[in-house]
Amino acid sequence: VVQTAITDAAALAAAELAATNAVATAEGSHLQADVDAAQTLVTALSAGTVKTDLQARIDVVQTAITDAAALAAAKATAHTALTDALASYTEADYTADNWTALNAFKTDGDVAIDAAANLTAVSDAQTAATTGMAGVETIAEADAAALAAAK
Repeated sequence: VVQTAITDAAALAAAELAATNAVATAEGSHLQADVDAAQTLVTALSAGTVKTDLQARIDVVQTAITDAAALAAAKATAHTALTDALASYTEADYTADNWTALNAFKTDGDVAIDAAANLTAVSDAQTAATTGMAGVETIAEADAAALAAAK
């Protein structure tokens, strides 16, 4: 009986150590495979403080992974939106300076999207770039304004 208790305690300690090490690995790597491996070990533990604490740590890492994936997807979508927006303009409709300005809004938008630390910043960068592009005066708009001013 005593030997069984010692063996059970040693097995529990080994399982808790393995789970703790796996969680630490996941915390260091932020890789989904490491989170999944840690989750398997933590799930197998008996209910208690160690399991609860390890699960909370896994949850933090999983949230970070999920958030990073969402941010990366939003950035890719925003880059595509800027590329599509720029493609909707025709160079012949702009003076050389205004065509350069229109492209600068796209480039600056891409830089801001890459630097964005959250989804709001991605959206704001995309909106600023597309709004800026839309505000660049075409040759026709310049001619109309000059004609109106001449009257």
